[in-house]
Amino acid sequence: MTSAAKAAGARPLLIGMKLPPNYGPAYTRQFENVFAEVAKAEGALLVPFFFEGSARTAAAFQPDRIHPTEATQAKLLDNVWPTLERMLTRR
Repeated sequence: MTSAAKAAGARPLLIGMKLPPNYGPAYTRQFENVFAEVAKAEGALLVPFFFEGSARTAAAFQPDRIHPTEATQAKLLDNVWPTLERMLTRR
């Protein structure tokens, strides 16, 4: 996807995710590392973890425990905005 975005003239921003620990430490670590590896290979900026500061807070998520609540959206913006702002101001 990052290659396609770049081919279309866009500057991709990768937003990293993490898996719950029940996937096992090796797979969890590999999954998390993919975001940094792709960002480096593609020359893209990276937000390491979208849910930083919210992931362990049950109240931050809807009852499905996957999707963030409306109240959490501001925190997600706080996590992404510094990197996105750099992209927007850098030409």
